[in-house]
Amino acid sequence: MRHWLWLVTSLALGACAGPAPTPPGTAGVGRDAGALDPSSGSSTPSAPSASGTGTAGARAPSVATFVVVVEDAAGAPLRGVGLRVLGGPGEPERVTSDEHGEARFGAGAGVLQVLVDDPRRPAVMTYAELAAGETKRQVVVLPEAALVDGVVLDAAGQPLADAEIEILPVGMVVPPRAKTDAAGRFRAVLAEGSWRIRVSKAQKSELSTTLDIAKGQTSATATIRMVEAASLVVTTDCPKKGCPGAEATVSVANSSWTQYLDAAGGVTFTDLPIGDAVVTVRDQKDPRHPRLGEVKLTLVTGAAASARVQVAVLDANATVTGRLVERSGKPAAQIAGTALVVEAFFQGFGRRVVVAAPDGSFVVEHVLAGEVQLSGLRIDPTDPMSGANGGRSTTKATAPATAVVVQINDFTGRGP
Repeated sequence: MRHWLWLVTSLALGACAGPAPTPPGTAGVGRDAGALDPSSGSSTPSAPSASGTGTAGARAPSVATFVVVVEDAAGAPLRGVGLRVLGGPGEPERVTSDEHGEARFGAGAGVLQVLVDDPRRPAVMTYAELAAGETKRQVVVLPEAALVDGVVLDAAGQPLADAEIEILPVGMVVPPRAKTDAAGRFRAVLAEGSWRIRVSKAQKSELSTTLDIAKGQTSATATIRMVEAASLVVTTDCPKKGCPGAEATVSVANSSWTQYLDAAGGVTFTDLPIGDAVVTVRDQKDPRHPRLGEVKLTLVTGAAASARVQVAVLDANATVTGRLVERSGKPAAQIAGTALVVEAFFQGFGRRVVVAAPDGSFVVEHVLAGEVQLSGLRIDPTDPMSGANGGRSTTKATAPATAVVVQINDFTGRGP
């Protein structure tokens, strides 16, 4: 399954290769404590300590400095927290916070992204836009968290080793990954909130379960049982209509799996959960005439099920117009280094348009008549993942529609 949404709150998994970062401008990003005076003693870089923690060494005057201060929820400094460079030219690549909770990175001009990763708390990411010779200080608050001990069992109650574990906030994707050990166990550190634990293993039915962590909770357990998987062969009449590369999606309960059709207009899904399923085929290479087909069936274990999907050509001739506004209700402002866009979603299809008008007005063409959901975004056009986040407000309209007012979701942190 292709995941395109960005995880809002990163987390640390005991056996995970590394947590997914939080994008700039979303929950988990450190707060800006302002630029420091490079001439002051507190911002002057010093030589590395004997333990290899703390500072990054002497730098030329043209090199910028990024100082990260790690604190707990009460504002107390956290010593011994690991930090590493995720993006941008920074040195050293890894550093540990000192007794003041501080860690220093040298960098060239540009955007430096740093992951703050404490195994006792969910990891978060902070970033800074640095000019040559500038020193910036950022405070990162690591929330309290609960230690979750989980175990994965098969239908007979025996432990399942090497099961893939994903843990993500409900409604989000792109999580970090881990595997169960020989006893079927896994461990995670989760902050307050609602989390979905997704488990998958070859020849077993992928499943998801929800775990809620209350405020102040310090531990939790999760026992997950997996059953034998189902498989499905999807065929279509696409060869007659020429839609290689179209997407086929299988939805079961609240989960879905997507693959591209092959040149023969078919695809095979394995390791699906049993139960009632919907198979949907979408092709939108021609935005004026998207193709759509859907069938329903019940998946069971044993021999592979089959689904034949008849794909119809649709006429997307509706248009939606309107304007973007800030949270204050004022027209959305054009800000240097950002872009305003509108995303429209209808019957599983999507359109993204750039808003160039100074008053935030927009026009979305080639929409199917009927319900459409609109999202207004302020993004960083240099970051391909900017705005790829499901945690946003939407506005519903019925296409064709005019004068639709859509509130901006700011993913840059630069809005008014």
